[in-house]
Amino acid sequence: MSLMYTVNLGTGVQVAKTGKDDTVSAIRSLVGSASLQGNVIAIGGSATGARVVTVTGPQLATDSTLLLNGTLTLTLLSAILKTQNLTIKNISATLTATLACFGLQTIDGATTHTLLPGEVVTLMPYLGNYLIIGN
Repeated sequence: MSLMYTVNLGTGVQVAKTGKDDTVSAIRSLVGSASLQGNVIAIGGSATGARVVTVTGPQLATDSTLLLNGTLTLTLLSAILKTQNLTIKNISATLTATLACFGLQTIDGATTHTLLPGEVVTLMPYLGNYLIIGN
């Protein structure tokens, strides 16, 4: 069963457990604070708009930090509409994830970008495309 759920960091919002212990560790490494409490992962920090993605689908307008967990494709919003950077981490220990662009837009000149297990990338919208500015 695949799950997709939203987390607003810094407000103590809780997220349904996915059943994978590596999810807690990966979230903790990205945001600095996460713990397993019964059937939920409690997350804290100062960022906002983080979301764990486990199925293929689109980026949401509110996304600023995404944690990808599974073999999936995330379709990015148009870089023309974005004004803020986007940080994405593949928290899977074994599976690759793909970032796909909107229309003919690119990420550093390519229409897709593959994230290996554990890989982090920060994208900046620039002149209607995305640039990788950190990983």
